[in-house]
Amino acid sequence: MHFLGFFFAGLIFFVAVGSLICVFLSADIVSTFVFEDWNIVVFTVKQASLSAAISCAMAIPISRAIVRRDFIFKSMLLSFLGAPFILPVLVAVIGFAAVFGQSGLINFFLSLLGLPNITIYGLLGIILVHVFFNLPLAVRFLIYGWGSIPAERFRLTAQLGMSRWNVFYCVEIPMLRNTLPSIFVLVFLLCLSSFGVALTMGGGPASTTIEVAIYYAFRYDFNLSKAAYFAMVQICLGLAAISISYKFKPPNVPQGGIDRFVVRWDCNQIHVRFIDYMIISLTGTFIFMPILALVFMSGFNFSSLPDQIWESAVRSLLMSLLSTILAMIISFSIAHTALKYTMGSNNILESIGYLPLCLSPLVLGTGIFIFLLPYINPNDHALKVTVFVNALMSIPFVIGIILNPMRQLYLDFSRLGDNLGLSQMGFISMVLLPRLSRHIGFAAGLACAISLGDFGIITLFSGPNTVTLPMAVYSLMGSYRLEASSSAALLLLLLTFASFYLFDTGGRLFARH
Repeated sequence: MHFLGFFFAGLIFFVAVGSLICVFLSADIVSTFVFEDWNIVVFTVKQASLSAAISCAMAIPISRAIVRRDFIFKSMLLSFLGAPFILPVLVAVIGFAAVFGQSGLINFFLSLLGLPNITIYGLLGIILVHVFFNLPLAVRFLIYGWGSIPAERFRLTAQLGMSRWNVFYCVEIPMLRNTLPSIFVLVFLLCLSSFGVALTMGGGPASTTIEVAIYYAFRYDFNLSKAAYFAMVQICLGLAAISISYKFKPPNVPQGGIDRFVVRWDCNQIHVRFIDYMIISLTGTFIFMPILALVFMSGFNFSSLPDQIWESAVRSLLMSLLSTILAMIISFSIAHTALKYTMGSNNILESIGYLPLCLSPLVLGTGIFIFLLPYINPNDHALKVTVFVNALMSIPFVIGIILNPMRQLYLDFSRLGDNLGLSQMGFISMVLLPRLSRHIGFAAGLACAISLGDFGIITLFSGPNTVTLPMAVYSLMGSYRLEASSSAALLLLLLTFASFYLFDTGGRLFARH
């Protein structure tokens, strides 16, 4: 297992750094950074920092309210809480614009009230859409964090008669200090490398991000040198954010309980219940309104879809399943190896796991294409390359989900396992996998959905016989077949939700406390 962890970490480092080097060495001209380029870097850091800070700040009261309340459809809400994040970007932006756009539902009601309309393009639009995408993800991570607090701690606070503020300060803030840095970094990296949102919601050159600048350098100028420079800056920013997060993250301490059902005696007052249910209602409205608008816009006419759409749907499903399996094996190996070594090695392995998220997917795909071209025709192996790259891009999310719970399980149970004489594989099969089942199911569902909705890497390698469902949707939109494209987009939406729901529900079904 340790050999696999180091091998996969080395493979990720080789592919990520090697892709950047391949692009840089293939450049015909040498570019330098000018003042406008540094403005792009500053704007990218600004929007990513604000988006991550707002997402994390809003996720605290939302996840807290969901955890301590039981209500109808709570299980369904938890399953679909990641729905915005797993939506294909272009499809989700259409739904978001239908509600918050210039002629959307919100501005319609504002006009009826005689109030000025809101404009969601530029910095405000980018932040709003990023919060829409990443807030549910931050909420899910924090829900697992609150669930990791032993019930005995809340029982003790009730016996001591502690107030709500004291409970929050003494019991919940330590969990937040341990969990929030990794969540903030993950959301920051997502916003740092965001492409579709910045391209569609930017509204002009003043709102250009690094990823959009890389796209323009590739698409219009074919300036590989400039793209490589931007990619190096993006990697440095991502690694700097990861390094800074380690400084704010306190060490884990054993906190094992005896798996009692958690009862919160500190939040039974009527006004606290009312506030919690209001927060849950507003959150559900913010998340599901754009999705419902998208569903009503798309229609349900699947019978008119051509056979090629169904073939591409089957192809996308098979590719996403293979990519998910590969991502889970690599991520589990790296996370498990990281926990067996010193904190310094731990940080290095964890940083390598996040490395694909720091690198532009456009640079990654182009670098792999340039590397493979002297040996094989990449177009002949488009599906294999796409499966591997999609697995690579999913690894940061999987590691971000399973690493902290795995670390806590080792702190709580590793000594007991040693006393019982459990082997390494015995500890994994009897302790880690059952107790990580919820996290593994959520991570696998996320990886499968991300791979299913990907519309990036495959465009560099695709041929007539390797079309995926997102590519088919884009092709129909380009040929102005609006009815067919809407139905195909809805099919992609349903398949994405179904794959995420099945993995996530399966993980919670087989979980042990």
